[in-house]
Amino acid sequence: MEYIDIYDKNAIKLDRKEDKELVHKNGLLHKTIHLWIINDKNELLLQRRSYDNKRYPGKLEISVAGHIRSGENSVDAIQRETFEEIGIKINTYFLEYLFSYKHKRIMGDTYINNEISDVYLYRYNVNIDECSFNDKAVCELKYVDWKKVEQMWKNKDKELIDHEEHYEILFCMLRKYIIN
Repeated sequence: MEYIDIYDKNAIKLDRKEDKELVHKNGLLHKTIHLWIINDKNELLLQRRSYDNKRYPGKLEISVAGHIRSGENSVDAIQRETFEEIGIKINTYFLEYLFSYKHKRIMGDTYINNEISDVYLYRYNVNIDECSFNDKAVCELKYVDWKKVEQMWKNKDKELIDHEEHYEILFCMLRKYIIN
């Protein structure tokens, strides 16, 4: 079982934790991380979800994403999830907090994403050849110029998972703070 801390509508952590499956079944508010890895060519590292995944099989996705377990903070979760999903250890010196956002998405009868996502940027030249897919959630990694990813999002490209809630903010920040 994977336990996750529960939050109230004001994003205040409650003295309560639940199993991840029950959290999604009941639509309880919880925290996740989204990590965007960008190299010195301004390319974002995208992962392709395994074709065996229940949700979004074979789709391109954020570099690393996952739940913050009970007792963890965002940075702890990023370090754990990055190792689990793509098999690398990150240097937190290159990690930058960008923003947090709250979103809710109903996905079928028994899965409700009701999350506060902490979004981070990792400026580092990750060598894809050194990555491994430890938890089998990912089947491919590739770098794509951030402007092309933005165009994919704007064009509602079916290959890219639509995280509409934060793409606009992310690309605005990349234009303003990261790229210039």
